Amino acid sequence: MTDSVRYYSRRRKKQKLRLLTLFLALALLLSLIAAEAFLTPLLRAGASRRARAAATYLVSAAVCRRMNDEHIRYGDMIVFEKNDEGLVTALSANMTKMNDLKARLSLDVLESLSKDSRTEFSLPLGSLTRSSFLMGKGPAVRFRFVPTGDIASDFRSEFSSGGINQTCHRIYLDVTVGITVLLPIRCISEEITTSVCVAETVIVGAVPDAFTNVQNIGNADDEISGDVVDFGANNFLD
Repeated sequence: MTDSVRYYSRRRKKQKLRLLTLFLALALLLSLIAAEAFLTPLLRAGASRRARAAATYLVSAAVCRRMNDEHIRYGDMIVFEKNDEGLVTALSANMTKMNDLKARLSLDVLESLSKDSRTEFSLPLGSLTRSSFLMGKGPAVRFRFVPTGDIASDFRSEFSSGGINQTCHRIYLDVTVGITVLLPIRCISEEITTSVCVAETVIVGAVPDAFTNVQNIGNADDEISGDVVDFGANNFLD
């Protein structure tokens, strides 16, 4: 075999090796792109759920801690107005107290989120596939979240029936806070809203002397006399 033949043979082998290396690199690149396209939405959803759960817990814990430390109760925020018979006729909110409390609670929430932002969370890649066989397996993706500084809070009242002439009044603090989830490949902005019940009471009104409950009402022609249940009404029928 002449030198020229050996030269071209070696050159052909090098070209094949280069083509093979290029093909493998391209296949690896395409695999990485496909894996990222498949895993990124799952990773974002999984990390978002973990971050939202952690942030919601921190918000609730910060609010409850402030309320317990200062022994703030329903009477500190709401004042009853009563008539001569001692019955509640109106509710008055202590807006100065409530606005001051809202401002301090907002600062507590931001401080709690900022302090916990140094905590890292881990999410196994196998858990992202939603496969029971791979759940909790594989390398862990580490991430953490930081507050953006945007926070909005406001008090909200809710009234519900608590019995005969009894009304349950609950005061909620609605907190909306922005966080940024820091992933290895990108960042996710989230807005979390949670409600914490900060106080409640039962407002008792006058109890009626009689109460009638009519059951099983059908058509207008139905006989309903047997379905009428009177509580104390017979005393007024004699």
